[in-house]
Amino acid sequence: MINDIARMDIPQVMKNTEAYFNYAHSIILEEKIQQNSLLIYLQFSEYVKELLVQFQYVLFASDLQKNINSENIHVAVKNMTIFRNADGTRLLNFNKYFVDQRVIKLLDEINNVLKDNQKVMVERFDIVFGLINDAFFTYTDYVIARKTNRYEYYRILKFDM
Repeated sequence: MINDIARMDIPQVMKNTEAYFNYAHSIILEEKIQQNSLLIYLQFSEYVKELLVQFQYVLFASDLQKNINSENIHVAVKNMTIFRNADGTRLLNFNKYFVDQRVIKLLDEINNVLKDNQKVMVERFDIVFGLINDAFFTYTDYVIARKTNRYEYYRILKFDM
């Protein structure tokens, strides 16, 4: 099942939201959950790799170089800092860029239904996503991930609007 999903192109995956969430669960390890550490999970690559955007401007990708070079996404970055998990997974800290308006819209809509103490910070969100194709979540289904530890793994949670 997982391999079948991984071979799908983006439109096929988008049409099978439940299967996609199951796939996401299978590739993210679940650890202890910390309150108030929400991340947004964005779909963006041909092979359904992970992109987690946190309000502290941390981007996570399992295969950093391939994702940046992918024709599916272009990221304009300044002042980039690379961190590493204990297992060698790379994290990026983006200090300066600018946000695709769809990302702001998504965060705003999520904030509207979250409790006050769970707000995702949008005000200082300054990341640029030039999504070359339509590999982006629909606005009817969102995924929220709670960060387990700053440079460790993440748990993906389904979030229906």
